[in-house]
Amino acid sequence: MKSETMKLKTSATALRATRRNEVWMIDIARLDVGSRLTSVMMVVDVHSRLPLSLTVSPAIAGAIATTLDRLVRRSGPLEDIWIYRDSGLELALRRWAKFHWIGITRGPMPQMKTLAEPILSDLGAFLHDVRFPTRTQLGHGLERWRQRYTADTPSISNANK
Repeated sequence: MKSETMKLKTSATALRATRRNEVWMIDIARLDVGSRLTSVMMVVDVHSRLPLSLTVSPAIAGAIATTLDRLVRRSGPLEDIWIYRDSGLELALRRWAKFHWIGITRGPMPQMKTLAEPILSDLGAFLHDVRFPTRTQLGHGLERWRQRYTADTPSISNANK
């Protein structure tokens, strides 16, 4: 049973994913779109190594609850969220996680880096020579990338040990 107070977990035992939708990792990137700065929040299933969502917003903190609620309805409940980098979203994320009784693990840790780098590298290659004049077009492009993305391996159980 989870306690009423939510604690940030940092121990190695917190960094295990034995099945899909048990642990998600969240990372934020800032992009220049049509000479305006916008944020992209990426949610990745840790076990499958697949991006579940890429949310585009000028103020990503306001989109956290909506995005995560949609993902939980679609994918089912989870137990833990990893924050790869502190990008100013922690307060909004902590509120959402506390309401849903979900733990938060803050990184970067080797397991998070192992998970994040190939995905971010592939996304960076996709975005390298592409220009999106609007956030909407960026969102559509990112969704096409997400649907085509496949991880090299089906799980990261070896990285979790």
